[in-house]
Amino acid sequence: NIGTPESDRIKCMLKALTFANNKGIPVVLDPVGCGASDMRRKLVLELLSNGSFSIVKGNHGEILSIYGLSGIAKGVDSPSLGSFESDIRSLVKELAIKYNSLFVSTGEVNFFSDGEEVFEIAGGVGIMSKVTGMGCALGSVMATFLTVADPLTSVFCALELFSEISKRAYSKYRGVGSFKIGFLDELYILGEGYE
Repeated sequence: NIGTPESDRIKCMLKALTFANNKGIPVVLDPVGCGASDMRRKLVLELLSNGSFSIVKGNHGEILSIYGLSGIAKGVDSPSLGSFESDIRSLVKELAIKYNSLFVSTGEVNFFSDGEEVFEIAGGVGIMSKVTGMGCALGSVMATFLTVADPLTSVFCALELFSEISKRAYSKYRGVGSFKIGFLDELYILGEGYE
């Protein structure tokens, strides 16, 4: 997660990326707000050019921005794809090939590619796009799965898990605040048996 890109943090990100790549440690990049400013986009492109990522996960606007289609994203929230929906499959595949990473574009429908195939999974319930931090949490779950599985399996499992948990939470909690707490509760309940 690129967070708040300040010069010292950028230097640390680049050093950590180099270290992880040298040690064979898997790395997930979440290009938060990549489409919101030119500075954020340049940082993401610098990271992609200076290291290797197992998974690059962003909402549709962030992924379109990496590709060079600007003006789609507003802030960090995932936009509606509109006329770009038919193109997103080819874009994630092209980016996966270009950067030798598994690329994930999230939204109402999630698209991801390893450079050979493009996969599609439903994105859960609509209220998720109104809850700040859902994408960040998804990236963390992908990284967690990546400690025990390959990138493709990690992405598939994380997306399926989020879709299922969101449905469970939404069946009980319909407000944005209560949904977020309900989502975390459902995630905890599901994981209780794995301690």
